[in-house]
Amino acid sequence: MEDPRGCLAEAELRRHPRGRRGDRRFDVVAVQEVGGNLRALRYLLKVLGEDWAFILTDVTLGKDGNNERLAFLFDTRRVKPSGLACELVMPLEQETGVSAGGLERQFARTPYAVSFLSSGQTFTLITL
Repeated sequence: MEDPRGCLAEAELRRHPRGRRGDRRFDVVAVQEVGGNLRALRYLLKVLGEDWAFILTDVTLGKDGNNERLAFLFDTRRVKPSGLACELVMPLEQETGVSAGGLERQFARTPYAVSFLSSGQTFTLITL
């Protein structure tokens, strides 16, 4: 019997490049450090099957960003995007109560949030 709450995972393609067809253990997978070449990501989606879809961020440029991006893979039979997909950034000009220099350096890769709907419940995942 499948768990109605769903299952989440986080992975790096470099460390887990292969899978087996039908080996479905998760409903949503946050994949970090996706490089400019999407070959491994496309292969993973092919292995997962036609019921899987993805949401992909743009590339983070610069030395710290390493030209990488984030991806959220999800089983469309169990999870649907609810419409929210955004970067989480604190504008430097906004009043925060943090010292002036405290916000100059945030994250190398901007945290990204995506909201999903499953079994009538909405949930939001954030990568860091």
